[in-house]
Amino acid sequence: MRYEIESLNLLSKNEKGETYTLDERPTSSFLFANRKKGVMFGNHWHKGVSSTKNPEVLLFISGRMTMWVSDVDGGNKEEVDLRAPLKLKIYPHVLHLFKAETDCVFLEFNSLDEHVADTYYPTQEG
Repeated sequence: MRYEIESLNLLSKNEKGETYTLDERPTSSFLFANRKKGVMFGNHWHKGVSSTKNPEVLLFISGRMTMWVSDVDGGNKEEVDLRAPLKLKIYPHVLHLFKAETDCVFLEFNSLDEHVADTYYPTQEG
């Protein structure tokens, strides 16, 4: 398995909006990020040596993105449409690249140190 997309648990919905529950908390440190429409980001993979990258967990809060996943060598490429809200798990040794189709907000379930320690780019050997 290369990735999983999970719907959030809808707790309530009314004229004020929606409330969701989230049952996963793999870390106590998070990265909160926003990306502007049209930007590309990611284009890296993880070995999974950090527990927060095995799998990597992202919570898409708002917006729409296109994700491309492939083998580390670029083979077996797949395009995936992501529309918030959702939880995304990306497993080790999966190259992933994103394009923000709208302005987007997401939460990454790891610290910056954990991200840097287990992030590899296509030009790096791993």
